Amino acid sequence: MLFTGYFRKISEWMEGSAIYAELTIPNREVQYIFEEKVQNWFREKIKGRDMAPLYTVFVNKDCAALEEQINDIFEETISYMDQNEYYYHGMVTGLLTGIKGFGLRSNREGGRGRSDLFVRPVHRSREAFVIEFKVAKDIDDMEAKADEALRQIAEKKYDVELRNDGYKYVSCYGIAFCGKECVVHCNALKSVQG
Repeated sequence: MLFTGYFRKISEWMEGSAIYAELTIPNREVQYIFEEKVQNWFREKIKGRDMAPLYTVFVNKDCAALEEQINDIFEETISYMDQNEYYYHGMVTGLLTGIKGFGLRSNREGGRGRSDLFVRPVHRSREAFVIEFKVAKDIDDMEAKADEALRQIAEKKYDVELRNDGYKYVSCYGIAFCGKECVVHCNALKSVQG
């Protein structure tokens, strides 16, 4: 896939006799293909699982329970080698796809950048969510990465598009991953448009 252009090599290093490379997805079109493939695979993997508890803790902003739900699902489904933000982004998007009364929008421009994921209720009187994903190189860095994600949402005003669209209540999730584990932080955005 590297030689056909689906990945671009950023760096390369050796550990013992093994050669490792850090790769990136070269453009949005290829990113979309990967997200769709990951989401379809993931839907098949979790088809028989009752997702209602996950949806409930998500909407209720129960960060500890959401973290536990995601960690349990990841323990059953992903490889510990999958440590790319796009991969985790696709997995969580796949998990939330069936949430009743909400729609998902990925990689939306808003404020001063591009947020990872919007979870928008059908009715604007309900709470909308902005999610930002981060990947930590070490498990000890996960808390800081989740906080960094929340700061990024606030600083870059990712909520502007939602507020301009009539959503008065917006909360945000900063989710950090390392291997098969995640840390979830959440809070309500206090900023107003502008």
